[in-house]
Amino acid sequence: MYWRAAIHNWSGRSIEPAIDLGPYGEELRRYLTGIAEFPENCILLVVLPTHNSEFVKLMMHPYPTRTHGFRVYTMPFLGISFSLYVGRQTPHDWREADFVRGAGNPIIVASHFEDWFRHDLALLFGGENRALSMLDKIERQ
Repeated sequence: MYWRAAIHNWSGRSIEPAIDLGPYGEELRRYLTGIAEFPENCILLVVLPTHNSEFVKLMMHPYPTRTHGFRVYTMPFLGISFSLYVGRQTPHDWREADFVRGAGNPIIVASHFEDWFRHDLALLFGGENRALSMLDKIERQ
């Protein structure tokens, strides 16, 4: 999904890609086709919530945030958060939590799962109340 979002905007409102993976787009393409290893400067975190909430129903295309010299692209999908960290400054000590390269393909269970999405939605949609109102409208349809 990340690679697809980096080559095309599926919303139909723009011809620009939804996210910009920079040079990692080509590296991810090579990984997906079996030509290369998962990019060295990428980390994929998979996070589950500790309890059910309205955010468990949420599905979104990957959306970008920037953190401390690297980029994070998050994609919530039915209670699972997939976050792709890209950039040379991604913390090397996070490699243990990397779903692709970490021992046993680790999945993180986080009690603050909902807080993360409330924060992200507030940034994306101009405030937490507006974002939650949008979720309510979607649920009623």
